[in-house]
Amino acid sequence: MNDYSDIIKLSRPQSKYPKMSLKDRAKIFAPFAALVGYGEEVKKKEFIYDHKIELSEEESNIINDKLSLLKKKEVIKVTYFKQIKNDYGKYIYLEGEIEKIDKTYLYLVIDKERIDFIDILDIEEKDDEIL
Repeated sequence: MNDYSDIIKLSRPQSKYPKMSLKDRAKIFAPFAALVGYGEEVKKKEFIYDHKIELSEEESNIINDKLSLLKKKEVIKVTYFKQIKNDYGKYIYLEGEIEKIDKTYLYLVIDKERIDFIDILDIEEKDDEIL
C-alpha cells in the first residue's frame, strides 16, 4: 500500500473531452461484420421447425382411404411432414401429378418428391373436391 499512498486521496482526473453518451459508446463495441451479406444469407436458410403431428386412428383411416383411391397421373394437393432432424421438420404443401404409388414400400412420388404415407397429413384433389 505504500506504493500508492501519494495518489490514493487524489480526485479522479477529468477529461478535456465531453462525456460520451451510452448509446454512442455502445456503437464502439458493436459487432463487426467481416463477411458482408453473410447474415442475410443465413436468415434465408432459417425457418421454424415444427413437431410432427400424430394423427388419431380415425384420421389415419381417413388418409388410408384417400390413398387407396389414388391413381397414377392424378393431380392432387398433399400436405406432408418433411423431417429435417429427429422429430423436427416442416410441413410442406405440394400440388402436382402423381408419378408413382408404391403400396409395398408405402410411398408416393409427386414432382420427383418422395412422400412416405406415414408423413401425409391431408390429401385433396386439385379441383378442391376432397377425396
